[in-house]
Amino acid sequence: MMTKGLSLLALMGTCLAISASETPPAVRFAEVSLHLLTTGERQPMTVAGSFTASLPLGRAGGLHRTLTVANESRGVTLALDIQLTVTPTLDDKGTLHCVVLSEATPAGGASSSRAKDMAFTHPGEQVMELYADPSTGSRVALTVSASLLGEEEKPRASVFPSVLFLVRVEQWAGAQRVELENLQLQSLDGESVSHDYVRKLPRWVADTSPEGEPDPLSKLPVLDFSKGSPTVNAGEGFSIAIEPKAQDKDKKSDAPKPSDAANPTVKEPPRHLVWDQESYHLAIDPVAFDGHRLTIKVRVQGQILDPVTRKPLAPVELSVEKALMPGQPTPFYLTRESEGGPLGYALWVVPKWTTQNAEDQQPPAAEPGSAPAPKDSP
Repeated sequence: MMTKGLSLLALMGTCLAISASETPPAVRFAEVSLHLLTTGERQPMTVAGSFTASLPLGRAGGLHRTLTVANESRGVTLALDIQLTVTPTLDDKGTLHCVVLSEATPAGGASSSRAKDMAFTHPGEQVMELYADPSTGSRVALTVSASLLGEEEKPRASVFPSVLFLVRVEQWAGAQRVELENLQLQSLDGESVSHDYVRKLPRWVADTSPEGEPDPLSKLPVLDFSKGSPTVNAGEGFSIAIEPKAQDKDKKSDAPKPSDAANPTVKEPPRHLVWDQESYHLAIDPVAFDGHRLTIKVRVQGQILDPVTRKPLAPVELSVEKALMPGQPTPFYLTRESEGGPLGYALWVVPKWTTQNAEDQQPPAAEPGSAPAPKDSP
């Protein structure tokens, strides 16, 4: 009996040892942030969406978005379906990597697949081009930043659902109202989302005037075509000198010159080109969620140009908290009153998230843009 007992204990000890050796290690996570960027010919780069998630190492996270990229200089738009897969991993030296696979499909066109392995040896963002359309001059890029969470850190359980904010922005100048952008901003785990818009417009001023910003093209190198085709590094700016055609020069030289005494002319004072900008910064902060309504804080700071003088007006700010149902369009006005009517920006925000109650999915009767402007705009 004693021998049997010892054998049983030895067998149990062996089983425990095997179980302990097969216990899987604790899963570690990486905090990954993505920003979708769009740009066009002679247009500033804008953020089309921001996304953040805590992904377990070795497991892929997916993102699917449909974008409409507008090229104002050519008057064309590009509808693009984008699918992304991001997989964080650790190499043998403990360096964090993100393997990004992308597939971009334009409406009625062929898909374009790309892949990149990004190594994050220090904090910062890395850029990857997802799609470029030479026919419209539109480009879509992705920035990725990632950091490894400590072994003791775990993704916090969030009381907020995954919320997609649909935002439409209009610029108001009295009775004239122009739609600027349609955005999709994704908030995960109650994180804040933001977007910046900047448009620079040229204006002539006297040489002695300190107004505005200097011409951004003045510091760019001028390409020299006299020695063959010049070369430019990727991402490096340049300018091209434009000269009048030879026949135009000949016509001007052959034309009779009027007498200065008979035709006195007044010479214009020397001028130079400066650049003023219209801009706004939008931030949406989820504040509370009760299962049916989402309370958000909308913060907007913006600046516009006077429609008559084309000079910058004083910046205006707005900060408002509202509780919204899913699919409820809500206007926010960043305007100031003038003789011709309100000047500034109007934004409509529509939050969307998944709920278990089907009644909560029914949007109200109002549509974005149907609400009138307030009489006393900030």
